[in-house]
Amino acid sequence: MKGGFAKLSTYMRDAGRVFVLSFMILLVMALVMEARGYSDVAEEYGVYAYYFLVVGVILIALGSVRDSG
Repeated sequence: MKGGFAKLSTYMRDAGRVFVLSFMILLVMALVMEARGYSDVAEEYGVYAYYFLVVGVILIALGSVRDSG
């Protein structure tokens, strides 16, 4: 059963990385929207980017804890 936990932790870390990458993309999109004068849209992108970052960090942390335990 230990192999199953290793696969789960790897999946969680990989999924976390996807969320962190999405955070970076959304943050760049927010920057572009702000530069074009769409402040409301940029703010929404910024909020969603923050949520993606939080989820990504939590998944990476959980994957790391499962590996070390």
